[in-house]
Amino acid sequence: MRQGEWPSWGPGEWLALTTCRGENDCGIYKLNLSSGEMRQLTYTRQDRASAWSPSGDEIAYMSDIGRSLNLYVVHAESAHVRQITRNLFTDVLPAWSPDGQRIAYVTNRNDQWMLYTAHPYGQAGQEARIATLGAESADWLRFRLSWVAPIVRIAQP
Repeated sequence: MRQGEWPSWGPGEWLALTTCRGENDCGIYKLNLSSGEMRQLTYTRQDRASAWSPSGDEIAYMSDIGRSLNLYVVHAESAHVRQITRNLFTDVLPAWSPDGQRIAYVTNRNDQWMLYTAHPYGQAGQEARIATLGAESADWLRFRLSWVAPIVRIAQP
């Protein structure tokens, strides 16, 4: 197994991370830290930035398996995947609201980086702009988004 990236703490002793078990067995895995049990949930190395839902049932992530980076959610038990955003923009860094009703993310629309939220079931018309971050972007691959109380914060590791 290769070194993991984008780790995210889940319920109990579970950790979600992007890694590869072999040359072609890449994706998001969930790892039980006490037993060492590891289960693959997605199947492409482009699946990154996992974020557990507050209930621990689902994991949001970003992937560029299409023509652009979009958001997806995978069920932690069934591994069923659903797409949350469907556009040609760059939608990255998902973070769940504390009540699990929204997913915050960073996107580049109209040459501006913005903070948006979406419904976790990807319902059309449910996206909402929260803030404009500006035309210049820091290296967003070095950041994680977290939702603290009613405020969304961006932190650099």
